[in-house]
Amino acid sequence: MTETPRGPWLSSGLEHPSPALYFDYVDPGSYLLSRLLKDLEVHWRGFEIRVPPDRPVDPGEQSWADYQADTAEYAEALGLALHPPSQVPWTRKAHELTAHAEERDCSEAMRGALFRAHFLEGLDIGRIDVLVSIGSSQGLDPSETKAALDVDRWAGQVESDRALALEDRIVGVPTLVMGTRRLEGLRSMNEIRDWIASHHPDTTKEPWRDINERRP
Repeated sequence: MTETPRGPWLSSGLEHPSPALYFDYVDPGSYLLSRLLKDLEVHWRGFEIRVPPDRPVDPGEQSWADYQADTAEYAEALGLALHPPSQVPWTRKAHELTAHAEERDCSEAMRGALFRAHFLEGLDIGRIDVLVSIGSSQGLDPSETKAALDVDRWAGQVESDRALALEDRIVGVPTLVMGTRRLEGLRSMNEIRDWIASHHPDTTKEPWRDINERRP
Protein backbone atom coordinates (compact mmCIF):
# COMPACT_ATOMS: atom_id res chain seq x y z
CA MET A 1 0.00 0.00 0.00
CA THR A 2 1.33 3.45 -0.88
CA GLU A 3 1.37 5.64 2.22
CA THR A 4 0.57 9.19 1.14
CA PRO A 5 -0.81 12.11 3.13
CA ARG A 6 -4.55 12.83 3.14
CA GLY A 7 -5.37 16.48 3.71
CA PRO A 8 -3.37 19.39 5.20
CA TRP A 9 -3.39 18.28 8.83
CA LEU A 10 -1.32 15.09 8.43
CA SER A 11 2.27 13.85 9.22
CA SER A 12 5.36 11.54 9.94
CA GLY A 13 7.24 9.32 12.63
CA LEU A 14 9.52 7.48 15.16
CA GLU A 15 10.35 3.89 16.13
CA HIS A 16 8.17 2.08 18.71
CA PRO A 17 7.42 -1.60 19.29
CA SER A 18 3.69 -0.76 19.33
CA PRO A 19 1.88 1.83 17.22
CA ALA A 20 2.47 5.48 18.10
CA LEU A 21 -0.28 7.95 17.31
CA TYR A 22 0.53 11.62 16.88
CA PHE A 23 -2.66 13.51 17.61
CA ASP A 24 -4.25 16.79 18.58
CA TYR A 25 -7.44 17.27 20.56
CA VAL A 26 -9.15 19.50 17.98
CA ASP A 27 -8.33 17.26 15.02
CA PRO A 28 -11.34 15.12 14.08
CA GLY A 29 -9.15 12.53 12.39
CA SER A 30 -7.22 12.09 15.64
CA TYR A 31 -10.46 11.59 17.56
CA LEU A 32 -11.76 8.97 15.13
CA LEU A 33 -8.45 7.09 15.20
CA SER A 34 -8.56 7.17 18.99
CA ARG A 35 -11.90 5.37 18.77
CA LEU A 36 -10.68 2.82 16.24
CA LEU A 37 -7.53 2.06 18.21
CA LYS A 38 -9.01 2.14 21.70
CA ASP A 39 -8.54 -1.60 22.26
CA LEU A 40 -4.92 -1.65 21.12
CA GLU A 41 -1.81 -0.62 23.03
CA VAL A 42 -0.90 2.75 21.54
CA HIS A 43 1.88 5.20 22.39
CA TRP A 44 0.17 8.60 22.45
CA ARG A 45 2.16 11.60 21.20
CA GLY A 46 0.55 15.02 21.45
CA PHE A 47 1.22 17.38 18.55
CA GLU A 48 -0.44 20.81 18.41
CA ILE A 49 -1.90 21.81 15.04
CA ARG A 50 -1.28 25.47 15.85
CA VAL A 51 1.18 26.72 18.44
CA PRO A 52 0.72 30.00 20.34
CA PRO A 53 1.21 32.78 19.40
CA ASP A 54 0.30 31.64 15.86
CA ARG A 55 -3.37 32.23 15.28
CA PRO A 56 -5.66 29.22 15.89
CA VAL A 57 -7.24 27.37 12.99
CA ASP A 58 -9.89 29.46 11.26
CA PRO A 59 -13.00 27.25 10.89
CA GLY A 60 -13.80 29.20 7.75
CA GLU A 61 -10.66 28.05 5.94
CA GLN A 62 -11.80 25.99 2.96
CA SER A 63 -9.25 23.23 3.51
CA TRP A 64 -10.35 22.86 7.14
CA ALA A 65 -14.03 22.94 6.22
CA ASP A 66 -13.47 20.23 3.60
CA TYR A 67 -11.56 18.12 6.10
CA GLN A 68 -14.32 18.53 8.68
CA ALA A 69 -16.91 17.42 6.15
CA ASP A 70 -14.88 14.34 5.19
CA THR A 71 -14.35 13.29 8.81
CA ALA A 72 -18.00 13.92 9.70
CA GLU A 73 -19.01 11.52 6.94
CA TYR A 74 -16.50 8.97 8.21
CA ALA A 75 -17.80 9.39 11.77
CA GLU A 76 -21.37 8.89 10.64
CA ALA A 77 -20.37 5.60 9.03
CA LEU A 78 -19.05 4.53 12.44
CA GLY A 79 -22.24 5.58 14.19
CA LEU A 80 -20.67 8.67 15.75
CA ALA A 81 -22.05 12.21 15.66
CA LEU A 82 -19.52 15.02 16.09
CA HIS A 83 -20.56 18.32 17.71
CA PRO A 84 -17.39 20.42 18.02
CA PRO A 85 -17.61 24.09 19.08
CA SER A 86 -17.73 26.78 16.40
CA GLN A 87 -14.20 27.92 17.22
CA VAL A 88 -10.99 25.85 17.14
CA PRO A 89 -8.93 26.70 20.24
CA TRP A 90 -5.25 26.30 20.89
CA THR A 91 -4.60 22.98 22.63
CA ARG A 92 -1.40 23.76 24.56
CA LYS A 93 -3.20 23.74 27.90
CA ALA A 94 -5.12 20.56 27.05
CA HIS A 95 -1.83 18.77 26.41
CA GLU A 96 -0.44 20.23 29.64
CA LEU A 97 -3.44 18.80 31.47
CA THR A 98 -2.70 15.41 29.92
CA ALA A 99 0.88 15.58 31.20
CA HIS A 100 -0.45 16.55 34.63
CA ALA A 101 -2.82 13.56 34.53
CA GLU A 102 -0.05 11.22 33.42
CA GLU A 103 1.90 12.00 36.57
CA ARG A 104 -1.20 10.86 38.45
CA ASP A 105 -1.76 7.72 36.36
CA CYS A 106 -4.97 8.84 34.71
CA SER A 107 -3.80 10.10 31.31
CA GLU A 108 -5.80 7.55 29.32
CA ALA A 109 -9.06 8.59 30.94
CA MET A 110 -8.10 12.24 30.56
CA ARG A 111 -7.49 11.89 26.81
CA GLY A 112 -10.92 10.39 26.38
CA ALA A 113 -12.51 13.13 28.47
CA LEU A 114 -10.79 15.88 26.48
CA PHE A 115 -11.78 14.40 23.13
CA ARG A 116 -15.38 14.04 24.30
CA ALA A 117 -15.41 17.57 25.69
CA HIS A 118 -14.42 19.03 22.33
CA PHE A 119 -16.15 16.78 19.80
CA LEU A 120 -19.27 15.66 21.64
CA GLU A 121 -19.97 18.38 24.21
CA GLY A 122 -18.75 21.39 22.22
CA LEU A 123 -16.67 22.78 25.11
CA ASP A 124 -13.78 25.22 24.72
CA ILE A 125 -10.80 23.13 25.81
CA GLY A 126 -8.53 26.14 25.42
CA ARG A 127 -9.94 27.65 28.63
CA ILE A 128 -8.30 26.84 31.94
CA ASP A 129 -11.59 26.86 33.87
CA VAL A 130 -13.05 24.29 31.45
CA LEU A 131 -9.92 22.15 31.76
CA VAL A 132 -10.01 22.31 35.56
CA SER A 133 -13.60 21.06 35.45
CA ILE A 134 -12.64 18.23 33.09
CA GLY A 135 -9.73 17.32 35.34
CA SER A 136 -12.01 17.29 38.37
CA SER A 137 -14.39 14.91 36.58
CA GLN A 138 -11.46 12.49 36.27
CA GLY A 139 -10.51 12.72 39.94
CA LEU A 140 -7.86 15.47 39.85
CA ASP A 141 -7.77 18.09 42.59
CA PRO A 142 -9.17 21.32 41.08
CA SER A 143 -6.89 23.70 43.01
CA GLU A 144 -3.80 21.70 42.16
CA THR A 145 -4.79 21.43 38.51
CA LYS A 146 -5.50 25.15 38.16
CA ALA A 147 -2.19 26.03 39.79
CA ALA A 148 -0.29 23.73 37.44
CA LEU A 149 -1.99 25.21 34.37
CA ASP A 150 -1.69 28.81 35.59
CA VAL A 151 2.10 28.57 36.03
CA ASP A 152 2.67 26.53 32.84
CA ARG A 153 4.16 23.70 34.88
CA TRP A 154 3.96 21.25 31.98
CA ALA A 155 4.50 23.69 29.09
CA GLY A 156 8.17 22.80 28.78
CA GLN A 157 7.37 19.11 28.36
CA VAL A 158 4.71 19.82 25.73
CA GLU A 159 7.10 22.08 23.81
CA SER A 160 9.94 19.55 24.09
CA ASP A 161 7.75 16.71 22.85
CA ARG A 162 6.75 18.77 19.82
CA ALA A 163 10.35 19.74 19.06
CA LEU A 164 11.42 16.08 19.13
CA ALA A 165 8.54 15.17 16.84
CA LEU A 166 9.56 17.87 14.35
CA GLU A 167 13.11 16.51 14.37
CA ASP A 168 11.62 13.20 13.30
CA ARG A 169 9.70 14.86 10.46
CA ILE A 170 6.28 14.95 12.12
CA VAL A 171 4.46 17.89 10.53
CA GLY A 172 0.79 17.29 11.33
CA VAL A 173 -1.90 14.93 12.56
CA PRO A 174 -3.09 12.25 12.64
CA THR A 175 0.00 10.16 12.00
CA LEU A 176 0.30 6.52 12.97
CA VAL A 177 3.89 5.26 13.34
CA MET A 178 5.21 1.75 13.72
CA GLY A 179 8.89 0.92 13.49
CA THR A 180 10.37 3.11 10.78
CA ARG A 181 7.16 3.40 8.77
CA ARG A 182 4.17 5.65 9.07
CA LEU A 183 0.58 5.95 7.95
CA GLU A 184 -0.51 9.54 7.48
CA GLY A 185 -4.02 10.90 7.72
CA LEU A 186 -7.38 9.33 8.43
CA ARG A 187 -7.76 6.03 6.58
CA SER A 188 -10.42 3.38 6.35
CA MET A 189 -10.69 0.85 9.15
CA ASN A 190 -9.49 -1.89 6.79
CA GLU A 191 -6.42 0.11 5.76
CA ILE A 192 -5.48 0.76 9.38
CA ARG A 193 -6.05 -2.86 10.39
CA ASP A 194 -4.04 -4.23 7.47
CA TRP A 195 -1.23 -1.72 8.01
CA ILE A 196 -0.91 -2.59 11.71
CA ALA A 197 -1.16 -6.33 11.01
CA SER A 198 1.61 -6.10 8.41
CA HIS A 199 3.90 -4.49 11.00
CA HIS A 200 2.65 -6.31 14.08
CA PRO A 201 2.07 -10.04 13.37
CA ASP A 202 0.73 -10.64 16.87
CA THR A 203 -2.18 -8.24 16.37
CA THR A 204 -5.52 -10.03 16.64
CA LYS A 205 -8.79 -9.22 14.95
CA GLU A 206 -10.55 -8.64 18.26
CA PRO A 207 -10.00 -4.84 18.44
CA TRP A 208 -11.78 -4.39 15.10
CA ARG A 209 -14.94 -6.34 15.92
CA ASP A 210 -18.30 -4.63 16.33
CA ILE A 211 -16.90 -1.14 15.84
CA ASN A 212 -20.35 0.42 15.87
CA GLU A 213 -20.95 -0.85 19.40
CA ARG A 214 -17.97 1.10 20.75
CA ARG A 215 -19.48 4.55 21.10
CA PRO A 216 -18.54 7.28 23.57
